[in-house]
Amino acid sequence: MNKIDVEKIDVDKIYQDSMLELPQDKREDMIRKFKDVVEGVNSIFEIDTEGVEYYEITTQNISPLREDVPAASLDRELALSNTKHREYGYFKLGKVVE
Repeated sequence: MNKIDVEKIDVDKIYQDSMLELPQDKREDMIRKFKDVVEGVNSIFEIDTEGVEYYEITTQNISPLREDVPAASLDRELALSNTKHREYGYFKLGKVVE
């Protein structure tokens, strides 16, 4: 896998795509936090795993399925009451796939 270019992190775009507001006074702190995370992930790519045997841990816990029981759903207007991103009675989402 390739490392992520820390300098290409566009915090403003991330917030815009997430439909969140980033106060200008918090912007530099958020850029630093994103860079710290990306640098941590990039350090994983530096680990030499050549010759290390593949190992997988699986659990033996079996989660029993519950019976699906229909119940009253949340009122649509109540569900949409705290968003300004709505259209035609649904949540309006940004473009996910470019």
